[in-house]
Amino acid sequence: MYGSLEAKSTHPIAKAFIEYMKNNNIDEFEVENFENITGYGITGTINNEKIILGNAKILSYFKIENKYEKEEKVLSENGNSIVYVVKDKEILAIIGVNDIIREDMKGIIRKLKENNKNIIMLTGDNENVAKNIAQELDIVNIISNVLPSDKADIIKKLKDEGKNIIMCGDRNK
Repeated sequence: MYGSLEAKSTHPIAKAFIEYMKNNNIDEFEVENFENITGYGITGTINNEKIILGNAKILSYFKIENKYEKEEKVLSENGNSIVYVVKDKEILAIIGVNDIIREDMKGIIRKLKENNKNIIMLTGDNENVAKNIAQELDIVNIISNVLPSDKADIIKKLKDEGKNIIMCGDRNK
């Protein structure tokens, strides 16, 4: 049922939910009042119940007590992005989602470094997830936990410092 809400999202994590639903022949439910809260998560109504999916920031946004901080910490220390599933202000589940690094990224990063390019990983992912991915890609400079609206400000600041910027992001299929 909750994957139906993710199916309305354009966030890269939504792809995992959509693929799971397809692979397991799970039907979508009708979603009403869908709302994307950028950098936090999504909300909508399914079967007259308000559903919230998102990271820990969305819990604060809706003033929901997080009784699962220890479990979140364990999941994030293992390189997972966190998705909370909330129904009527009650946390039903915490889901850890791993990012899969495209095969060609290591080579691309290596070539950029060979050409003396400074690589900065600018991500909304939590610090542990960002560190794990950066380590695998041999990236030293990491700026994590960044809201999408703040990414533009950081890029502008780097440009104002005289840096040339190339940005790439998640690839949607």
